[in-house]
Amino acid sequence: MRVAVFSDIQGNPLALGAVLADIAAAGGVDAHWCVGDAVAKGYDSVGVMERLLALPNLIAVRGNTDRNTLSDTWRDRAPTLDEAQADRKELMRLIALVRSFAWTRDAITSAGHYDWLAALPLERRVALPDGTRVLLVHAAPGTDGGLGLHAGQSGEEMRAALR
Repeated sequence: MRVAVFSDIQGNPLALGAVLADIAAAGGVDAHWCVGDAVAKGYDSVGVMERLLALPNLIAVRGNTDRNTLSDTWRDRAPTLDEAQADRKELMRLIALVRSFAWTRDAITSAGHYDWLAALPLERRVALPDGTRVLLVHAAPGTDGGLGLHAGQSGEEMRAALR
């Protein structure tokens, strides 16, 4: 079974187009797995979602920018109003965050894709035809953000996260 696994498209249809062209040039795949961050930041989240939804055998999970688009959880990492008032760079960063996520949320809602994005799970478990089990996540099991699994973790820390 041939599977294409990709993430962090972040509303960039040029990047998604390049990935899909590479997949086609390699002879195609049996399934497409998008492991988060389909939307936000880029200039055409609606176009990206429409291309994703047209892919055969798509399995998708939620990433942190998907979550930030659906709600205001991005505020946890945004500068406070006091920080924004004290530092023009922080003010510009706050304005960019508000504009980006609000614009993307409105665009996908207007296009009728909000409910699909909101229904994405944090993780999906897939069994391949040969019995191999695969866990699809954006960052780590149970979360779509943070450091995720990484090489600096001990084997026990990774095993605990995967339990």
